[in-house]
Amino acid sequence: MAGVLLVIAGAGSSPTLLAQSYSLREPLADTRTLQVTAQVQGQGTLKTPTQEKKDLDLPLEVQASLTFYERRLPSAGRDERAWRSFRLYDNARSNIKVKNQVTNLTLSSLVREVICEGQRP
Repeated sequence: MAGVLLVIAGAGSSPTLLAQSYSLREPLADTRTLQVTAQVQGQGTLKTPTQEKKDLDLPLEVQASLTFYERRLPSAGRDERAWRSFRLYDNARSNIKVKNQVTNLTLSSLVREVICEGQRP
């Protein structure tokens, strides 16, 4: 992903325009280990159909979080633009409450290692 940073600075009555370009593209041979953390919270209404063809509105609350470590892997085969990484999940969990029914999900300790694959733009 490429990006452009535009900085506008002014001092007194003589404004100065400075622009410098920075690439946000990660190197293909990146050897860093990254820690990724995400948290989601939400609330609202879940609309479910009933036999009477009417929607039943149920209160909904959601909380979810995950943390993983990721290291890029070399591309597989001849396609150097292929993206691969190894992820080690520290945690992945969700708490979902619909009306008075609570569902708690947690990632099993048996599936904490994941290989991800994709295409670089």
